[in-house]
Amino acid sequence: MASADDSQLLAAAVDLARRAGEVAAGYASRLGALAIEEKGPLDLVTAADRAVETFLREEIARLYPDDGFFGEELDSSPVRRRRTWVVDPIDGTANFVRGSPRWAVSIGICQDGRAHGGVIHAPQIGRTLAGIAGRGATLDGAALAPLPSERPRSPVCAIEAAFEVPAEEVASIVRFARGDRGMALRFNGASTMALMQVALGHADMHAGIESSSWDFLAGMAIVEAMGGVAYTNRPLGELSGPFRVFCGRAGLAAEWESVIRR
Repeated sequence: MASADDSQLLAAAVDLARRAGEVAAGYASRLGALAIEEKGPLDLVTAADRAVETFLREEIARLYPDDGFFGEELDSSPVRRRRTWVVDPIDGTANFVRGSPRWAVSIGICQDGRAHGGVIHAPQIGRTLAGIAGRGATLDGAALAPLPSERPRSPVCAIEAAFEVPAEEVASIVRFARGDRGMALRFNGASTMALMQVALGHADMHAGIESSSWDFLAGMAIVEAMGGVAYTNRPLGELSGPFRVFCGRAGLAAEWESVIRR
């Protein structure tokens, strides 16, 4: 249920995401000068990621000193409080470093072990999604209609799988979605972009396979705020480690449990 200060909390998160996006966009304008490191296969980190996360950590600590913080780049474990900010400074770094606009700043708010609120800000696409429990969701400040609940005749699934997931397993999930469920597939290279597609009706669901909490928590909160269904294969309050996650229309939720709840 929304509390009296939730509107202010979400407004603060939107402002932080937009300001963080300005920091990231400044780096995007001079990609040739960035030092790009590999954290692992297909997992890149740049000075931009660290700068954005440092900015968000410092601003959140200033505004909400009693809250916890968990970011992708600079933390080895989450600092848990009743309310924890879960941040991906640049989701879709591989897109970012190739000059694609399909990346975003993701700010999720985990409260009492649930995805309570979130903001996905894609500076170079010019879109800001925001939502919080009990108050619905907005796109660039305009209210979004509730997510349809029924299963569409020709559903679209946006899938993201971590590189560590064996190719055979990814193939089996693709076969399940295409052959068993008759779904069209989308691959975005960023969970935030997949979840934005769900919120805007360009996809009907998102399946994240071995995703990190910072990849999906903001989008999960937005989808739930729109009346959609979201669940993970283990308690969200743990925050660390990989998750399997479903976010989307209620009419698709049950048929994906065999894939997600493993």
